[in-house]
Amino acid sequence: MFIGDTNGLSDRDRQNAGLPRSLCAARQAGADAVTHATLVEILLGLYAGGLLIWFLLRTGFGDDVTLVLIGNYLGVWLFAPLFLLVPWVAIARAATGLPLWSLRLTLLATVPVLLFLRYYGSALLPLRSRHSGKGGSGPDGRSVTVLTFNLLYGNKDLDAALAVLLDSKADILALQEIRPAIHAHLRKTLHAHYPYDAFSEPGGLVVYSRFTIVEEELLPFEPWPAQRLTLQVWSEDGTNGSSGWVTLQLINAHLAPVGIFPLVQRLDIEPVLREARLRNEQVTAILETVAVNGNGKPHDASSTVPTIVACDCNMTELNSTYTAMTGRLRDAYRERSWGLGHTFIVPRGFNIPSSVNIRAQRLDYLFHSDELVAEMAGVIREPAGSDHLPVLARFRLPEPDSGTDGEGTHGGTGE
Repeated sequence: MFIGDTNGLSDRDRQNAGLPRSLCAARQAGADAVTHATLVEILLGLYAGGLLIWFLLRTGFGDDVTLVLIGNYLGVWLFAPLFLLVPWVAIARAATGLPLWSLRLTLLATVPVLLFLRYYGSALLPLRSRHSGKGGSGPDGRSVTVLTFNLLYGNKDLDAALAVLLDSKADILALQEIRPAIHAHLRKTLHAHYPYDAFSEPGGLVVYSRFTIVEEELLPFEPWPAQRLTLQVWSEDGTNGSSGWVTLQLINAHLAPVGIFPLVQRLDIEPVLREARLRNEQVTAILETVAVNGNGKPHDASSTVPTIVACDCNMTELNSTYTAMTGRLRDAYRERSWGLGHTFIVPRGFNIPSSVNIRAQRLDYLFHSDELVAEMAGVIREPAGSDHLPVLARFRLPEPDSGTDGEGTHGGTGE
């Protein structure tokens, strides 16, 4: 074919006809770079549109929409593509000789960025008090420290777990996934420090306490029951000399699992939906329990019992159940700490042995009622044989009950 004879050539070939091969190659590379940048921008646009649809459906229907539920389970990882696609678009644009940033890229990134900041922006600002790593009462004796920890039924390092529990110096330990043999092993060592305990074999739950447990109730949830305990906590105010007993309600719960294994192994979504329904029922029942004081009367301004809910909740901060809990209770970690606060570690959490595990999701929480003030909270970064990490928080107690100076009601399971 002679130069100048362009019959039967494509438009690109006509443009390149008669040009040196190196120049043709450069032109082709430039065109490919533009195509690449355009495709990446399209991916970012699809991601932004998908997030906007997720947000609207989540706002209107919560976990009731299957795809929204799955997105909620992803937690902060739902926003991971944002941190991949935006730099990718910028790099692709630079390869074409275009500016790294543009008005179109700004518009495409706006929705993901705003949604990320809405749900997780405040968690990344180190403006709140950090976790000191130790529990115990506050300097004026008006505080109580609580630790929650899913110990794992198959934990093979109970001595390490004991070391973490004792080193925390918490006043109350609320543990999940406890077999009778594990409870017996722990109790031998812990009893000298925590003379009162309440164990529930059906729920795999146990509470060890420095303070008297005066009442214990098993809440009949599915798939696992929860514990509701009433404790008498000694409060001593070093500033004005007042002292007395404060009644504290503690709920220790292990909420329904996510059901991720059937979904991954068999693409079976039904267990995920079933467990979500059960978890919603559990949270509803917990909040109903919180709304009733020790006398069985509805909560009101003049008759309230300070309440702490300790749980492996199997939910992220995007789930509707978290929204329901924080509509009535406060999240101690979000109040007094910062960072993502992830407590579930993988691959150990997926039953895959590994010497290297990462904190992948936040599933464990300490919630409290308005009568208490969170003074400190944090995640203890020592798994101690579990696939979860312990969460510790210190709460300032309200004024002691009137007429209780010097004496408390003794009893419970301190034998």
